[in-house]
Amino acid sequence: MERWRISEDEDLEKENLKKPESLNRRYIEQLFEGTDRIAETMLASVNIAYLAGITEDAHLGQGGKEGYVFDIESKSERWLTDIVMPALKLELSEEKEVKVTRRGTRPEYRIQVWDKDLVETLRVLFERPGIVRLWSIRKQRAWVRGLADAEGSATRNTDKQPQFSFYNKDFEKLKIAGEILEKDGVHFGFYLPQGRDVWQMYLTGRENLKRFLDGEASGVSHPEKRSRLLQYLAE
Repeated sequence: MERWRISEDEDLEKENLKKPESLNRRYIEQLFEGTDRIAETMLASVNIAYLAGITEDAHLGQGGKEGYVFDIESKSERWLTDIVMPALKLELSEEKEVKVTRRGTRPEYRIQVWDKDLVETLRVLFERPGIVRLWSIRKQRAWVRGLADAEGSATRNTDKQPQFSFYNKDFEKLKIAGEILEKDGVHFGFYLPQGRDVWQMYLTGRENLKRFLDGEASGVSHPEKRSRLLQYLAE
């Protein structure tokens, strides 16, 4: 089994690596300065793109007896079991154990995976979100879906209309996510509450939210969040 699966857009992305002048030579040089994981991040699979998105809600650790760890916790056992665990299993060698455990008696669940290559690749993507701009649209959508699953929220706004929001301290990540959503005709707005340091990117409008959820658009795959948004849209 190949460690990092290559997407069907391999030829295009390899050309981007060979000919950085076709994009913006200086931009790419700065983007990858100080890292040797260019191929791992540029040619990583759709699953890695999704995992890079949910890393917003995970811990990437290093050191100690076990080494490099990807550690994610959630109150949603279904999300970890049905979405996150399969994505991890497809990217790791068969001998790696991937399982969901419960944290004591609380309704909180956790996946811990020890793998140096995985952690180092996800760390580069976490710290350098501009790499996402160089990906194929399919991987970009997977990354946005990861952001939605990890830090997104389905609510009603002040007009009691359905709304889906992304939250992040890093405005650049939301800006990139917005650029990707625009490719699928999904509209959004930004908001920074006074005295806060967490940006909100919000999606409103029933038809707009349906475009976000339907077809090839990024959408949200977190079971409870998706179900809640669909419920609001049906009311």
